Amino acid sequence: MTVNPTVATLFFCGLLGPGMAVVRSGQSYQVNLTAPDGLQNSFTVHEPLEFDTEADYAVVIQGHGMGSSRDQTGDDPFNAALRSAGYYVVSFDQRGHGESGGDVEMMNPDSDGDYLLQILNFVRNGSTGDQLPVIKLKRDCGTGIVTNNTDCVGAIGYSYGGMFQFLLSAIDPEGSIKAMVPEIAPYDLLNSFAPNSIDRSAWSVLLSDTRDDPQLRNWTQEARQTGSTPQQAEVAFLYHSFRYFCDEELASLVDPELYPEDSDFRPSGRYQAGSYPGNNILHWSSPYDNLFPLNEEYNAVKCNKAKGGNSRYFSYGSGHGGRFA
Repeated sequence: MTVNPTVATLFFCGLLGPGMAVVRSGQSYQVNLTAPDGLQNSFTVHEPLEFDTEADYAVVIQGHGMGSSRDQTGDDPFNAALRSAGYYVVSFDQRGHGESGGDVEMMNPDSDGDYLLQILNFVRNGSTGDQLPVIKLKRDCGTGIVTNNTDCVGAIGYSYGGMFQFLLSAIDPEGSIKAMVPEIAPYDLLNSFAPNSIDRSAWSVLLSDTRDDPQLRNWTQEARQTGSTPQQAEVAFLYHSFRYFCDEELASLVDPELYPEDSDFRPSGRYQAGSYPGNNILHWSSPYDNLFPLNEEYNAVKCNKAKGGNSRYFSYGSGHGGRFA
């Protein structure tokens, strides 16, 4: 069994509502914003396939996996199904990928978080300039689990594209994300990268195909040579994990003083351990996934439920690339 786009679409329909009537065919727009770090933040806005210019629509933000890039055509099976059902899809280049600037820092809450919040603010505000598409966001989806925000925004993506959903839901103070579909995404990045502090070579191979941060590259090289993960890397992976936002006890382990003042990996102190508020999540994982084993998503389910969120958990019988099987 593989992940079915129809199942994900129905999940969003139940929480974000249906689409609207036909006026014209939906279009796609390229958007390039200047991110807080001065680099480019690149994404594509895909309108619903049948677009009523007077109507408001729910938005699903879609993130790609490590080493990939955004869907520029809107023809990805998931995105096409969502657009057909009456949703905007905003597909973005993760920081360090495609046409977005920066290096891969493994979902750093500070640098990656800034890019994600900028995209979400664009979705909420409709536009940041005369030449950009105006998103008419539907805002009657009911309040969030811990906020009174009624924005109709969802998120979808696999692997690295699942990580962004956990992060964005945790750091958005307005609570706009009402439904998430993370697939084969890690709960504890440190445990995935280096269980018991023993480096997993598959990660090094994966990172070698990306624009990884020089410090991250040095850490992985040291881990391959010594067989153990440097302390700075261990703390960074904890801070960049969904687990950090689930477990307040990690606050004492994530120490900014471990890093030089100018380090890209020095935690800013903006985000508190254990601060994830809970959400409505459709989880997908696989017992045959060696990169992010089944227990990673299971631990995410336990966290979400403990925070008052709603979780539905599905698995399929193929490995990390299961959605394409």
